[in-house]
Amino acid sequence: MSSIYGVSLSLLAGIGRGEALAMVAAAGFREVELPAGSEVLGNWVAAPAATRRALDAAGLLVRSVHTAPDGWLNADPDEAVRLGSVRAACACLRAAAEVGARTVVWHANYHGTAVPADLQPASRALSRDSLAAFAARAWELGLRVAVENTPQIGNPRPFTTVEDVLRLIAGFGPEVGVCLDAGHSRANGLDPADEARLAGGRLFAVHLQDNPGPGPDCHLVPERDMAGWDRLAATLDEIGYSGGRMFEIHPAAAEGDRAAALARLAALAGRWATVGGRRSELP
Repeated sequence: MSSIYGVSLSLLAGIGRGEALAMVAAAGFREVELPAGSEVLGNWVAAPAATRRALDAAGLLVRSVHTAPDGWLNADPDEAVRLGSVRAACACLRAAAEVGARTVVWHANYHGTAVPADLQPASRALSRDSLAAFAARAWELGLRVAVENTPQIGNPRPFTTVEDVLRLIAGFGPEVGVCLDAGHSRANGLDPADEARLAGGRLFAVHLQDNPGPGPDCHLVPERDMAGWDRLAATLDEIGYSGGRMFEIHPAAAEGDRAAALARLAALAGRWATVGGRRSELP
């Protein structure tokens, strides 16, 4: 299997560190994304050194880290809440550096909060202030920041498209880029391949997951409209994208058999490697 495909360990939340890493390695993956949360690898953020040793023993590399949900309220109009979100997002950064991650995925706002059109300029400014504080701390630790496009889920707000994320990061240095969540693009009625091409050289991370159709954000195994997924794989190669391609699947989507879900993901990685996937090195 090409090393450019990996797995977010959100799929294995609640499974002990040793067992979870063994499952990923047995499925043939060599790269992972670590969501910051106490349910992942026995709260890896609290024990980064032990986690790094376990990852090394399993032959796994951490491509990226994702901030925890309490760090997603980065446009909250309550200043105390927003600043608390910035602190919560920053809480994983040192551990991310210690486990060997290069990139940290960050949310500009919370997907459950609608932002009326007249309040969007103020919301954008708050997100930008939060990003500036978060990115400054990430840079100190040698980490890049990837701002994720988020799903609308019936709540219109800024930064649900790559075009809008690019507006947000304009003016920041080369260590701030885009995380394209292909499932979010599809939930928003957009073609992930087009979004990837738009991101171009600012694309730092990719999440692969799907939904039953436009609207919901279910984080299912991406097996619907395979022509579209094949097109995304080919597009990532065409634009010279060398970052990770992380399957980000919800445990419920495994239908009680997470090993079988990993096997399905491994088969997809093999399919897309033949589309033109290339082996990459951690940047």
